[in-house]
Amino acid sequence: MIAPTSSRPAAGSRNIAGVLLVLFALAGSACAPEGHEPIATWNGSDATVTLEYRGDAIAVFAAGDWNGWDPLRHPYQWRGGERWVLELTLPPGEHHYLLAVETDEAWEWRTDPANPLRAEDGSGRELSLLRVGNGVAAAE
Repeated sequence: MIAPTSSRPAAGSRNIAGVLLVLFALAGSACAPEGHEPIATWNGSDATVTLEYRGDAIAVFAAGDWNGWDPLRHPYQWRGGERWVLELTLPPGEHHYLLAVETDEAWEWRTDPANPLRAEDGSGRELSLLRVGNGVAAAE
């Protein structure tokens, strides 16, 4: 059982392991209200990147190449209403990721609706793309 990362009550947590099984089979890009584009602040050569998701959810996680595609390592924090925020420390370079979003109906893999940059994984699956470098996190 996975508890949300906030005081928001869960409406029936689901087992994320089932989601991991379909990670490479499906990468849904369901529409959701956009949050703010990624923002970076620099600390030496690494950047602290702030990702924001806005949408109805019980829990939101980020899975990407920076965490071995393990969404449990990077839960978003609920900030009230439909606002979820995650801060990551990332080195310069390109980083691919998806969001794992739990709603009342199910878990879904989604591209980040606040970030318009996309890439493919070689099998045609669409991923969100962060470019970190030159003092900015680009989502242009």
